[in-house]
Amino acid sequence: MNALASPLPPLLAASQTDQSFAELQAEARRVIASEHFRKAERSKRLLAFLVEQAARGVAGAANEYAIGIAVFQRNAALYSTGEDPIVRVHMGRLRLRLAEYYLGEGRNASDCRIDIPVGSYVPRLLPRPPQPVRMLFRGLRCISSEKEIDAFTHGLGEELRYRLYRAFGARLALPAPGQDSADQLRQLGVGFVLEGSVRQDAGTIRTALRLICLDQARTLWSEQRDHADDMSLRRQEALAESCCEALSSLLSPL
Repeated sequence: MNALASPLPPLLAASQTDQSFAELQAEARRVIASEHFRKAERSKRLLAFLVEQAARGVAGAANEYAIGIAVFQRNAALYSTGEDPIVRVHMGRLRLRLAEYYLGEGRNASDCRIDIPVGSYVPRLLPRPPQPVRMLFRGLRCISSEKEIDAFTHGLGEELRYRLYRAFGARLALPAPGQDSADQLRQLGVGFVLEGSVRQDAGTIRTALRLICLDQARTLWSEQRDHADDMSLRRQEALAESCCEALSSLLSPL
């Protein structure tokens, strides 16, 4: 039978397990039913099998060979884990999909998360650490027609991205294209959006930046920096550094 055509292996009833495994099963059901896992049939099947084995107290039986036979319907007489990496490949995909789920759709779904350590096939339930408020940098718009200003805007934007990453690390969000509405950003844990523009007039270049608080739907911080017709790398670095210092001071308590 095709592995993807057969139903998911049923998770044990909570009454058959102790409290910790009941919580693991409940979280697995929540994950498997999520939109993020909706089309990931192999990841759902693999997660369900691993949780079932753990709940039955036979987690040690969930080795690579056993998973290949039970989950991916490999022929027991022909299957070789050394020649067929299907289990290792899909374990990597499952770990990645779990990480994406807990950063997005599952961010506030529960107080715990499923973790499967690398090199292990035994899922465990861990408490969810508090998530820091994340910030999205939308980039800078050039609102002047001169090519030199467009190049300066692009360079300043790249410098800002680099310094923002150094200052905020994982708190700097990088959503996929199309995930830009306020609701979608909140699901990714984004609380703030930084955006701005660059324009030139009569030998003066003005860089405008603003930080928007999504929850309050208001501008939390806004600054304009004017400087003479200087589009050097040093000027880009100085502007980006002063912006990051202001933001670090503003957001460090959050």
